[in-house]
Amino acid sequence: MKNIILVSNGNTIAGQAWLLMRNSGYAYLYVLHGGMNYWVDVYSNPSTPVDKATDDELFAYQFHKAAGAAFMGTNAISSGEEKTVEKPKTIIKRASAKKKKMGGC
Repeated sequence: MKNIILVSNGNTIAGQAWLLMRNSGYAYLYVLHGGMNYWVDVYSNPSTPVDKATDDELFAYQFHKAAGAAFMGTNAISSGEEKTVEKPKTIIKRASAKKKKMGGC
């Protein structure tokens, strides 16, 4: 059997889907805690540990920071930060004119 992870923006819809699927006989079902909103917030904007943080807290912070860059790109947006998206430049390549062949009729 494969694990199935149900995800929604919160836990409500994924939880309802879990109940329906569980009653239908599916096993190995999981709901992503907090949903996608929580997951994105944790990995794109991890909270900085305090000065007297434990090794586990420092590791979790470093892991979330590195995973956020890997999963969401190195330019992940922190909360409160705005990023403008530039419109991509259109490059038009023109076909070169064909040279006339010399000779013939």
